[in-house]
Amino acid sequence: MKNLSEKIFNTLSGEKAKETTTDICNYYRSFGSAGYHAATNLVVNKLQEIGINDVKITKYPLDGKYTKLNQKMPLAWEPYSASLSINNPIQEEIVNFSDSPSCLAWWSVPTNEGGETRKLVDVGFGENKIDFLNKDIKNNYVFVKGTEIPDGWRHAAINAMELGARGIITDYLFYPTHPYRTRTSVPDAVQLLRLPNQFGKYKAWGCSINYNSSKRLQQLLKLGDVYVNADIQCKIFEGEGVNIEATIKGSKYPDECVMFIAHTSAGTRPGANCAAGPSLMLEIARTIKYLIEDKVIKEPLRSIKFLFVAEGKGSNVYIHDNLENIKNVKTVFCFDSVGHHQEKLNSNLMFYKHPDSSPSFINDYFIDIIDKIPKDSSWVFKDDNDISSIKFLPAPYTVWSDNHTWAAFGIPSPLIMSWPDKYFHTQLLTPDNTDPRVFKHCGIATTLAALEIASVNIEEAYRISNIIFNYSIFRINKIKINFLDKLAEYKKSNLNINKNNINYYIKKINYLAKIDINAIKSLNELLDKNEINEFKNVIKDFKNKIDYIKNENINYLKSYF
Repeated sequence: MKNLSEKIFNTLSGEKAKETTTDICNYYRSFGSAGYHAATNLVVNKLQEIGINDVKITKYPLDGKYTKLNQKMPLAWEPYSASLSINNPIQEEIVNFSDSPSCLAWWSVPTNEGGETRKLVDVGFGENKIDFLNKDIKNNYVFVKGTEIPDGWRHAAINAMELGARGIITDYLFYPTHPYRTRTSVPDAVQLLRLPNQFGKYKAWGCSINYNSSKRLQQLLKLGDVYVNADIQCKIFEGEGVNIEATIKGSKYPDECVMFIAHTSAGTRPGANCAAGPSLMLEIARTIKYLIEDKVIKEPLRSIKFLFVAEGKGSNVYIHDNLENIKNVKTVFCFDSVGHHQEKLNSNLMFYKHPDSSPSFINDYFIDIIDKIPKDSSWVFKDDNDISSIKFLPAPYTVWSDNHTWAAFGIPSPLIMSWPDKYFHTQLLTPDNTDPRVFKHCGIATTLAALEIASVNIEEAYRISNIIFNYSIFRINKIKINFLDKLAEYKKSNLNINKNNINYYIKKINYLAKIDINAIKSLNELLDKNEINEFKNVIKDFKNKIDYIKNENINYLKSYF
């Protein structure tokens, strides 16, 4: 592993990944837009430059009707311009698209050219019907006050559009993270929103504004009637989505693969978070191809694929079209914001695990990878670098990007992204907020993992089983420690711990042991028939060891009955 990680370290360039991110950020990349297609063409051209010729392009309709995995594809949408101005009682610009491309909500519909002036009605948070009661909503604009509940925006927008509102102005800022990302700490941020109008049902637009403009509007609304001129130019139309599938073929099992996936679409321009994923994938593809061609490494046994999609929708199309052979995809590394500058954005690289609903080796294995990749600093009295200046942290499964679609089919699909994200989906998330060091750190870890998984044999499966076993011992013993901590709390309060409390910890131990045993069994997916037969004894041995630790801890807990 050390030799391989060093070879990747010497080849993979974080600077190249950042350069490509900067190029992609020139385009506004909503589904089906000219900018989205320009970004996908850029990816195809980069693959050609790298020398990867096995590239398959799949196109599909974005027409509000075409269905994959029982989900309709949305309509395509393209923004051109937008400006909001107070017309009365004062004349003052609120926001414009040229300065803040994130202001215009996806699937907005245009106004007449030159704009339309209408009354602005304050509906508070707008999440409940009572917020709209006895208010003149039809054919007017509404102001919605943001909350810290992301889905609040969708409810408020639907409530307003159902009552005939022609436009919605809001100061929402999604996913606040105190103290770094709040309305007061990033007052200039303008949040990208998606209007729940992906099938063109409503004739309305949505616009977000910054904190200071919001305060100004709210002050005026308290004093009396406010009229706003909105000039919104955009298009909602039947368009096209594109999947780009690039393959470095495996030498022994070319139909099986380890896959990287990222989206060439983006919430807004510049959208450096979204652009980082495909940019790093291109650099990983270049790195692997170079290492193979220069005979620095052997060809992997399985293929390594790079799938560039419109977020979410492209995965639906790919899985639907390859459903019979989907189990040939052994792992999917889903990329999103993989290059965030950690100091500027108060951010960490995050490894969001695959869910326990389909236990997999990938979780413990990749945590071990993170621990072992080259570091850049050392302790005072040590010569070897063993401290990383880049934070890369594991976290439980979360539904965020394409990972949840793949996880639903039991494919190990960890998500790699950065969080917190100070400027998430706002006009402030520019490419200068990315860092070549972070790209490189993420790229080394995921490239190393992909190459190892692509060539797993029974010896490697045994090594990974030991990793899972060691983490399993830690997790099970941790439950006992948690129990002892709780027991100490009870004693301080002169309380007795009851049987139900103890059974709770016993259930957790049983659950963890079951998940860990099944995670070891999941390695069978990487072995051939002969190896699977031989691996049965390995599984049995580790199961016995985990069961022993499990029973030892359970018996200890039962002693408190």
